[in-house]
This record gives sequence, structure tokens and C-alpha cells, in this order.
Amino acid sequence: MEVHQLELLLEYVPGILKKLRKLVEVSDAKGVARRLFVTNSFDCLLTSLGVILGGYAGGIASPKAYIGTVLGGSLTMGIFSGFVGAFFSERAERLRELKRLQFQVQSDLSKSVYGKASKWIPIYVALWSALGMILFPLIIIIPFLFAWKGLIGLKEGIFASILLINISVFSLGVYLGGVSGENRVKTGLTMLASSVSATLLLMTVSAVVK
Repeated sequence: MEVHQLELLLEYVPGILKKLRKLVEVSDAKGVARRLFVTNSFDCLLTSLGVILGGYAGGIASPKAYIGTVLGGSLTMGIFSGFVGAFFSERAERLRELKRLQFQVQSDLSKSVYGKASKWIPIYVALWSALGMILFPLIIIIPFLFAWKGLIGLKEGIFASILLINISVFSLGVYLGGVSGENRVKTGLTMLASSVSATLLLMTVSAVVK
């Protein structure tokens, strides 16, 4: 890309973001995107927890195997379930709402702000949905990268990854507490209790199987 083309692109970006922000506000898409992000993040964190402890119980001793399994699952879920699934479901809802409005006003609204929202908001929502399934797994595999390079042992890597999962769940709870206007720490601890319970259950199952 030439320099002047890049400069033109950078000039358009603020305007595009401003228009997208307006569409998000008009269509009230922020709440939908937020719910999908948090729900998918929580699901993917607990799924990764099960994969890690299940791999340990199964005797997997290669850090690369844990990295590949967690990343493979999160990327597959993020792209196909998180993005594609969310895009088509949100698109269907937006088109349904647009057709309802067009029927009420007996006019074509495809070029209105509602028509534009039906095109762009599904992409916006799908991106946040996919991000929820991809972001945290990228964080929790960091200990396995250290184990792969021989900087720490595999058991230490597993322990650190499980700790990061629970910290991530707590951070999601703190975030939700801010959204709901409740006590952030209390909401975080409530979410943490669920992930700690899942951790203890899976550790017990892993110990029995192992």
C-alpha cells in the first residue's frame, strides 16, 4: 500500500468509527454485544479448564499439545460459532425488525439508519462474540509457552493457567458488577465461586481417572 493511500485510509477511519458508533446507539446493539462477549468468554474459559485438566488426567505431557488443543478449540469456536453463528442470527433479527418497521410506515427503509444498522450491526455483534471466545484463551496459554521453552515445568504451567482462568472469570464478574451497578468485588467473587467449583470438580474427576 502506497503512502498516500494509507493517509487516505487513516482519514476515513475516524468517520467510519463515528458512523458505526451512531448505528450502535440507535440500534441499542451495545447490550447485545456485551452479553455475547461475556457469555462466550465464560464458556470458553470453562471449556479450556476442562480441556487442560482432562489432558493432564489423560497423561498429556507436551506443552505444545495443550497450546494446540486450547487454541484450536477457541479459534474454531470463535470463527465458526462466535462469529458466523452470531452474525447470521443477529442479521435475521435485524432484518425481521426492519421489515416490521417498513410494514408499519409503508415505506422502504433500506437507506435509512435502520437499514444501515441491519447491515453493519450484525458484523459488530459478531466481532464481539468471536472476541469473547478467542481473547482469554490467548492469555491462559502463556504459561504453556513458558513450559514449552523450558522456563517452567509442565505442572507449574498447568497450575498457572488454571490460576489465570479463575482470575479471568473474576475480572468478568467485576466488569458485570460495573454494568449492573452492583458491588464489583461481590459480583466478581460470585463468578469466581462458580469457576472454583468447576475447578475442584474437574480436579477430583482428573484425580480419579488418573
